[in-house]
Amino acid sequence: MSSLICSRSTKAKATLQIHEYNSLRAQVMLAAESNPYMSSVITFMENELLTPEPFYHQDRFTEWHRAGTKEYLIEVNEKILADMKKELAAIKTNGLNKLKNKP
Repeated sequence: MSSLICSRSTKAKATLQIHEYNSLRAQVMLAAESNPYMSSVITFMENELLTPEPFYHQDRFTEWHRAGTKEYLIEVNEKILADMKKELAAIKTNGLNKLKNKP
């Protein structure tokens, strides 16, 4: 177990973030079927092109030490989740057609 995640509340928060990330990622991937922009959103996020750091999920467990502290790991993850929610909300609000031409 990583020394970065040590308290129950931090483990619980990280676990909830990972579940939420997986759910949002699936929604973005489904939206990408009819909106290529959303495909780019996933690519950019996973390759750290839209964010200074990656989302620290289960597949990046060996990289969690890069966050430095458990608080910072949670903070970074929250920012990325907020960005993903914002993109999905834009689709629901504006419809797919308006986002197709988004730069």
